[in-house]
Amino acid sequence: MRRLALRIAVALTAAALLAAVVAWAAWRVTAGDLPGDERMHALAGMVVQGSEKGTDITRAGHVSGSAYGDDGGGVLGWVLGIDEYGAGFAEMSFGEARTDLVAARARLEADGWRVGDDGSGGLTAANDDWRLTFRPSDGEGSDAELRVERAAPIAALVLTALAWIAGLVLGRRAAERFGNGLGLAALLFLAFNTFGTTACLVADALAVRGTGPFPLPWEISMRFGVRLFAVLGLVLAALAPLFPQTIAPAAARRGVNA
Repeated sequence: MRRLALRIAVALTAAALLAAVVAWAAWRVTAGDLPGDERMHALAGMVVQGSEKGTDITRAGHVSGSAYGDDGGGVLGWVLGIDEYGAGFAEMSFGEARTDLVAARARLEADGWRVGDDGSGGLTAANDDWRLTFRPSDGEGSDAELRVERAAPIAALVLTALAWIAGLVLGRRAAERFGNGLGLAALLFLAFNTFGTTACLVADALAVRGTGPFPLPWEISMRFGVRLFAVLGLVLAALAPLFPQTIAPAAARRGVNA
């Protein structure tokens, strides 16, 4: 039973790691551009009528990174994590402008968007290239905000799914190399990445038919406070095969019993 549990744990961990790495690379190769200023102003006019001109646009043009800039803190950020890490975006704020959501929905649909609700009184919308989120002002001081992110490239989704399957197979075959204290510690430190990445893959599959933003499979392991666990887990995973195994393979156990 312990050996079966080890195989499952190592397989899921390897699957999540490989999927995150491939997703990170595939998005950078296949992701398109964010909407330009003219397109953003046109979208602004659809959700807040009369706001087509004169509204500033905030951008984080990278595929993913810190909301404060592309570098994310340099080498130290890659070890400790990056604050406010997430997908690139273009964003506009409209103060406490009032919005007719029914009319906004109709204008977006006429423009070819598939429109849904964000679950908190706002709108989400999707087309082939982008995912849009609009949150109206609550009338008590919060600003109305429009945010547009990239849609997940289909090629990236397919490659990520294939990488997860490949990681599952490779992890199952390599499981017996992690049958010691270091290996078990590595699995524990990588658990945030394993569960977070797997949840993102499920959410991405559901988002294909939805209208909300696509979660990034590698985002969880890049966040400040989580990244260090992932780095330590990878170091322990590299060291584990160098030390004696305490969870004996089935063949070895049969030899002892004989």
